[in-house]
Amino acid sequence: MAAQPEGPELSKELFIAMAEQVGFDPADPHLDDLYPEVLARFTMIRNIQQVDVSGVDPAVHYGLTPTGEA
Repeated sequence: MAAQPEGPELSKELFIAMAEQVGFDPADPHLDDLYPEVLARFTMIRNIQQVDVSGVDPAVHYGLTPTGEA
């Protein structure tokens, strides 16, 4: 599988600006706690995107629903 592009980094300034656009107070100290958590989720997503699943049949072939029930 080809390597996925890293994508743009989320700077603290951009994070604060985006949070403000959706209604958060940019001075809220909780955003300082949330920022590293968001960066960690982005890293997890990048890692998941790099998993080679080319040899795995999609679950739909087995009649599974999104809840995992047959």
